[in-house]
Amino acid sequence: MKAWPFSEDDWEAVQEAVIDLVNVSNEEDGELIAVKIKEVLDLLEALAIKYGPHPVLFETKADIMTNPAERVELYRQAINLAEQESLQAATVRLSLAEVLIEDLGDNDAAKKELELCKEELTGDDLEEWKALSERVNGPTVQ
Repeated sequence: MKAWPFSEDDWEAVQEAVIDLVNVSNEEDGELIAVKIKEVLDLLEALAIKYGPHPVLFETKADIMTNPAERVELYRQAINLAEQESLQAATVRLSLAEVLIEDLGDNDAAKKELELCKEELTGDDLEEWKALSERVNGPTVQ
C-alpha cells in the first residue's frame, strides 16, 4: 500500500467537498449539513473502491463525523490499517487524542495515544502534540 495513492484530481474533489461542508456547518440547516456530509462520504467510498481501503480515508471520514464514539472507532480503524501496512499513524493518533480529551474526557486513553505517536512526529505535528500533552499532563516547566 502506498502512503499516498490518490490522484491530485481525486483528492481535490474530497477537499472541495470538505470545504463545502465546513462552510455550511455554521448554518442551522440540518438537512443541508447532512447532504454535504453524504457528499464527502460518497467521495470517500468511491476512493475506497478505486484504491482500496486506506488509513487516510478512515481518518477523513472520522474528521467529519459528529458522534465521538463513531469518530474514535474510525480513527482506530485507520490506525490498525496503518500499522498493518507499516504507514505512519501520528496524525491519526493526534486526532484521536483530541476527541478522547475534548469529547469523552478520557485523558488516560489520550495519554496512551500521544505516547504511541511521539517518535513519529515532525514539524507542526510536534507542536500539536505538545499542546495536547499539556492539556492532559499540565504545562511543562522550562
